[in-house]
Amino acid sequence: MIGRLKDKTLSQGILYAINRKIGRFGKVTTLCLDTEKKRMELELELKGERERLRIVVRDYTVGYEEGRYFLRAGAIESSKEWLEILAREYLLSRPIEIPSRYGRMIDRLL
Repeated sequence: MIGRLKDKTLSQGILYAINRKIGRFGKVTTLCLDTEKKRMELELELKGERERLRIVVRDYTVGYEEGRYFLRAGAIESSKEWLEILAREYLLSRPIEIPSRYGRMIDRLL
């Protein structure tokens, strides 16, 4: 029960943060987080796309380095092959900075 509540709370914060970042491209409509399994599933409506895109992030980690919070994805799957290739090329090799106001909340809840 507490785990699901924690995941739902974190999902809302992450959803808000991502949508602020990608607003000019579209929006995340659904984000489901499972902190126990280190799995995140997203559905996105991107401008110019007729169908929603599905992305699954597996084996993610959240870390704190030099006063900043980061998310690192271990594996990424997508409903679109081009998006999966792009994600592997640019996301798996780089940490994604989490704004500190969200990072502190995430750090406390994880």
